Amino acid sequence: MREDAAYARHPAMERPWRRYWGELQQRDITGKPAPDFEADAPDGSVHRLSEYTHRGQYVLIDFWASWCGPCIASIPHLKEIYATYKDRGLTLLGVSCDTDRAAWLAAVNRHQLPWTSLCSPARKGDAANLYGVTAIPTLVLIAPDGTVLATDLPAAQLAARLEEVMGGE
Repeated sequence: MREDAAYARHPAMERPWRRYWGELQQRDITGKPAPDFEADAPDGSVHRLSEYTHRGQYVLIDFWASWCGPCIASIPHLKEIYATYKDRGLTLLGVSCDTDRAAWLAAVNRHQLPWTSLCSPARKGDAANLYGVTAIPTLVLIAPDGTVLATDLPAAQLAARLEEVMGGE
């Protein structure tokens, strides 16, 4: 199968194919090194995922956007997770898919996100594309050695998964 298969461009198939292709990509990276990407910080600097991985900590990436209702609804739960696990070896990166920088920065400030916030707008080669994200919010958990442990991790299962991998730490 190829991402650019002719039937993927048929109007009736484009959306379901994009979702299916993303799910295949997500399954394909689990257990493999986390794909590195660049994203913008609020101060305008550019950061790479590799600045946060291989540092002896788990990295949780939250793909979200300021206009996404379910993303905003998940923030209180993520704040609880972050407060519980940040001192036990968890780094949380909020990677926004916003194309409107002002809306992204306003959401970061309005919701007082305590973790590192980055923005990788939807464009070819962006972070969400590398991780096969087809819907947001999407959570990706990366091990201290840089290996992807889980993709599209449901928020309801996040605490259990973190306790499983970090419980004794």
